[in-house]
Amino acid sequence: MPESTEVNLGDLKQLIIEIKGDIKQIDNRLVNLELGQVRMQEKFNVIDERFKGVETRLDDRFKGIDERFKGIETRLDDRFKGIDERFKGIETRLDDRFKGIETRLDDQKNALSKIPDLAEKVGELKNWRQIAVIIITGTIGTLLGWIVRSGKY
Repeated sequence: MPESTEVNLGDLKQLIIEIKGDIKQIDNRLVNLELGQVRMQEKFNVIDERFKGVETRLDDRFKGIDERFKGIETRLDDRFKGIDERFKGIETRLDDRFKGIETRLDDQKNALSKIPDLAEKVGELKNWRQIAVIIITGTIGTLLGWIVRSGKY
């Protein structure tokens, strides 16, 4: 074989050996990348589990908050019902008082409507003697009633 062919064959063998070494390095790097990918996947799984734990805790806390709000809402409803009942009681008492006041006003209207009749009767008295006799009689009757009630005489 010619010498140039032997050199070329030696170079080719060297090149093949270098290529095999490079392939081994690439395989090693690929294995390292795959291991890194597995580690990353494991870390992502851990992160997912932590997020699920946080999510569960948050859900539990939100449920607790919802229960508290429901309790507060129930208590407020009970208090508002109590206030409504108090207002109904006050309203009933006020209605009763207003009815009593209306009754009194009606009674006073009757008494007030009699005043013009009494004035007319006083006007019918013909002279002052009749008025004087009525006043004196009323005064004497009042005095006698007062003396009899006191029991001293």
